[in-house]
This record gives sequence, structure tokens and C-alpha cells, in this order.
Amino acid sequence: MIQRLNTHGTIRRNINYWPAFVDTLMATLMIFMFQNFVQVTLNPDTLEIARIRQSQEILQKALKNKLKADPDGQKIEFIQSIDSLEIRFNDKILFDNDQATIKDTGKRIIRICSEVLYNNNHLFRLIQVEGHTNTQGGDTLEGKDHNWHLSTERALAVVKQMIASNVNEAKLTASGYGQFHPVSASIDLNRRIDLKIEFSDAQRKSDR
Repeated sequence: MIQRLNTHGTIRRNINYWPAFVDTLMATLMIFMFQNFVQVTLNPDTLEIARIRQSQEILQKALKNKLKADPDGQKIEFIQSIDSLEIRFNDKILFDNDQATIKDTGKRIIRICSEVLYNNNHLFRLIQVEGHTNTQGGDTLEGKDHNWHLSTERALAVVKQMIASNVNEAKLTASGYGQFHPVSASIDLNRRIDLKIEFSDAQRKSDR
């Protein structure tokens, strides 16, 4: 039996064009998804973020494993951001009140952290050692001056201890912020040393 083809213009009415349209649409979507995948996967910013996240996790895990058996080590706080990892020490772990000489227990903690940092030197670019005090005695010019000096001397003391523990000195900086960067309403929590480990140059470039 010969099938009669009804035509209208150049389009044959009895032919189902839908499967061909769906195939074309799916092919277009697949191409678009592949292009998007390649752009995301090979994007330098995306790769850098992934590298930083992995480095942060490796360092934090190694530090926690080394410190977990130490009662003072368990008091250390870790703060992770997009491009940095902060190790926060309450000043009582490292220093006696109003002193800038690291206690023996503090030296032990710094040595433990320094060992991990030394073994993973390739993961990070810079460590900013930041000293902080609180507002006690800082309501006068003399008091503020004392807080500046104390915070700076403590940061330098930690840097010297880390260098003695083989951390790459070219990757260390020391800064004293006095009472001017509080993190809490608690006076005790504001007296601290922060080790800010940077994994990217982006933040430093944006600050210039």
C-alpha cells in the first residue's frame, strides 16, 4: 500500500518532528552544560579557592591532632575564613599577667604548633602574629601606650619562639594592636595572640 503524503507548503503534516526537536534541544543543553563545567573547573579563581580550602583543612587537622593530648592545647581556637586560618591563643596560655616573656607551658604549645607549620611550610604564604590587649588601664594616654608596647612585645616574643622552632622566618610578621581590635565583651578573651595564616596574596593586595 502506497502511503499518501499530505503536504502543506514544504512541511509534511504526517511526519512527527518532535523527536528531532528534542534531540537538538538536548544536544544544545549538553554543549552548554559542558562549556559551563569546563569554565568552572578550569577557572583560576575556583581552583585557588579549592586549593586554599584543602590547605586549611590539612593544617587544622594536623594542629588539632598534635594538640589534642595537651590540656592547654585544647583551649586554642581555630577560625577559618575564605583565605586564612587563625590560631587564637588566650594570653594566659602563653604569658603571665602584664608580661611579655613566654611561659614554659606557652613555649611547649608554640613548639608543637611550629612543628606542624614547619612540616607544612609549602601550604601557606605568610603568618601574621598579632598581639592584642584589653582596655584595662588603657583609658589614659600612658595606659594606651603601655598596651601598644605590651601587645607588640608579645607578638615579637612569639615570632622569636617560632623562629627558634624552625618556622621559616621569611614568612613571619609581628604586629601589636593594643586594645583596639576586641573580639568580645569579655576582657579576658580580648587579651590574646592570633596567628593569622594566609594562603593567598589577594587580601594583602586589596589592602594596598
